[in-house]
Amino acid sequence: MRSRHFPLTWLPLTWANLLTLLRLALIPNICYALVTQTWDIALYVFGLASITDMADGWCARYFNEETAFGQYLDPIVDKLLMISCYGMFAFVIHPYIVPAWFFYIILIKEISLLCGGIWLWAKQKRASLVPVFAGKLAMALQVLFLTWVLWSLYCHTLSMSVFTTIMWMITASISVAFVQYAYRVLQRSGVSL
Repeated sequence: MRSRHFPLTWLPLTWANLLTLLRLALIPNICYALVTQTWDIALYVFGLASITDMADGWCARYFNEETAFGQYLDPIVDKLLMISCYGMFAFVIHPYIVPAWFFYIILIKEISLLCGGIWLWAKQKRASLVPVFAGKLAMALQVLFLTWVLWSLYCHTLSMSVFTTIMWMITASISVAFVQYAYRVLQRSGVSL
């Protein structure tokens, strides 16, 4: 299918990139809803952000709008969304829902991936990595987890046993994804393994 770009050719404004930018703009709104503990608004806005995450990839492929700008922006916005939500739950919303160690695991993994991407870009002038299955699974689990937490807070039905089980599943999938990404970064940068 032919590419349908916007007339502003000096910026890569495609439907996919606009959806990613919309998701970026929603992050402060989600944080505000979390701080004020308006769980219904937080749930709706987070749901909208999650939909834009799925829709931007579909638009990029369907309209043949894959751009370098989008390839860099999309994962950065995803990381900002996750870190912001977990940070709010770990340090701002009282009583604290997410343990600090879990937030730090998320933070270390996301910063490490960004640093790995920057390192690859510095060496090869390209930093895109094909997502690994464990990475996609970890992201899907995190989105479902946060959606369930927001829904449970809205309905006043948060089960800490279910919460803990899902949190450990996410930790395991993040650990596997981290190892796979680290291996790929080292492999692509020419380090013999």
